[in-house]
Amino acid sequence: MMKQILSILFFIFTFLSLQAQASLELYYSTTKLKNGDTIFAQVKPDIMDQQFINVKNISISSKNVLVKKNVTQLVPETSITFCWAECYPPETMISPEAVQIQAGTLCENFSSDFEASKEGISYVLYTFFDENNGGDSVSVWIQYNCSKTAIPSFTKEVRLAAFPNPATHYVTIDYTITNAENAFLRIYNIAGELMYEKALIQGYNKVTIDISEWNTGIYMYSLRKNNHTYLSKKLIITK
Repeated sequence: MMKQILSILFFIFTFLSLQAQASLELYYSTTKLKNGDTIFAQVKPDIMDQQFINVKNISISSKNVLVKKNVTQLVPETSITFCWAECYPPETMISPEAVQIQAGTLCENFSSDFEASKEGISYVLYTFFDENNGGDSVSVWIQYNCSKTAIPSFTKEVRLAAFPNPATHYVTIDYTITNAENAFLRIYNIAGELMYEKALIQGYNKVTIDISEWNTGIYMYSLRKNNHTYLSKKLIITK
């Protein structure tokens, strides 16, 4: 009898332990982040900075993932916004829409946008969580150090824009990049599936893509260099 009780207790403990494990992992470029890690961003006044965080579903089933923003310190005349299913205004603290991430899939939809007019340090906490289980979550801090002496990031060297947007049959993506080595244009659907990829050429160029067979919905197009996503924007397709 005692063996049976111990076996049952062991099973319950093991089950609860597995349930308590987070289904999501965060990556900054190719670096896996620990829950609660901090990313340090150096930015200049009046220049928008974008930070990109990739979210991986390590469970065996798809997850509908939401994002919560918590600003704990904000320098005056500063704006912190984020993009997930779409890009939201500064007052949005929880994404209204979830992004479905398939089992074992890495989603590159998230970006945090920061712009400040004054020097100082701001902190924001982003928490990614399962829409159906708020306790299944993982978080990351971003510390923004706004200073006139900050070193400009790679994002200041590039331009990325899509026309028309919304698009129906074709979309043209304009881009400018000063160093195109190991740089790619990628387009993902809302589920994080790669729909298009093309190696980029240095300078100002245009890429026209036939999207007539693509489904109506929200897509993300991004510039990726050296296995890191530097710019990511929303593309809407309508039929």
